[in-house]
Amino acid sequence: MSKIIYKRILVAVDFSEPSEQAMQHAFGLAQASGAQIHVIYVIEDSFRAALPWASEAQAQVERLRAIEFEAANGKLAEFVPSPRDVDVELMVRNGDVEVEVLGYAQEIGADLIVIANVGRRRVGELLLGSSAASLLRTSTLPVLLVPPAA
Repeated sequence: MSKIIYKRILVAVDFSEPSEQAMQHAFGLAQASGAQIHVIYVIEDSFRAALPWASEAQAQVERLRAIEFEAANGKLAEFVPSPRDVDVELMVRNGDVEVEVLGYAQEIGADLIVIANVGRRRVGELLLGSSAASLLRTSTLPVLLVPPAA
């Protein structure tokens, strides 16, 4: 049996404690295998879905999206550790979590996706519970699902 060596590990985060724990697992794997870590945060594109008809509101939506995107980049940089022995790349995307995570995984040639089992969004809705289940069903890559307090 051959040894599995990861080269690129993608971690999807939502800034929750469970996603921080998932990230710690990914960093441990990266340190053991010499893999590069890519961390992605996806801003769900709820504005466009909620206001498809409101063309005059689109300019305001675009301004809000730009502000949220900039804030997410800053928060992601603070959230992700920068160990000297692991190469880390950060990515913020707009859109559907499943589509963006799988698309980015393909773009970077990821060997593994790491995601927390349960995370929460600003409004308290479950995010990674449903996203994790969806990724498990549709991913052609191995997915490491990290439970809370693992």
